[in-house]
Amino acid sequence: FEQLDPNLVGIGSTIYAHKPGDGSAREQAASCQRVIGAWANFAREYATKRYRSNLINWGIFPFLSDKSIEEGDYVLVPDLRNGMEQGKGDFDAYIITGGKAVKTRLSLGAMTGDEKQILMDGCLIANSLDNAIKLSSIDSEAFCVGGANLYAQMLPRAAPSQPRACAVPYKHAKEMLCRNSF
Repeated sequence: FEQLDPNLVGIGSTIYAHKPGDGSAREQAASCQRVIGAWANFAREYATKRYRSNLINWGIFPFLSDKSIEEGDYVLVPDLRNGMEQGKGDFDAYIITGGKAVKTRLSLGAMTGDEKQILMDGCLIANSLDNAIKLSSIDSEAFCVGGANLYAQMLPRAAPSQPRACAVPYKHAKEMLCRNSF
């Protein structure tokens, strides 16, 4: 890994599970993971498309992996940004465990152009309430996340036929290194 520029390697936390994303807390799970610094989820499969979409909307990469990732392992995904820009959905990666790097292959599965763009941008973001409503039209189920002022502004606009969304922005580094700490 000598060729990696440490100034271009982003470090975030990650979660590994065999089949995450069922139950009633699919949105809460993704948002909580983002708040604690998650940049990626690794799973053999995702239980629901909604959970996977929630991960993407929060800027969390929903990787599929046939290899288990244990607590304390690191996962290095070299050249992630460049691969995303080139439209790749599968990436060479390394699970660093016990001082050894084990090469593996990760997949993002089938993704729409909008989903790829959201991950490249860092997450589904809005810099105004009108922009949030406009952005939310790409998703059939969107959420307003914020404090009392935001809710007060949204209530007059809320209707079952009008989607709504808001999230927090951040950008990804060129490479990704995640530590499984959960």
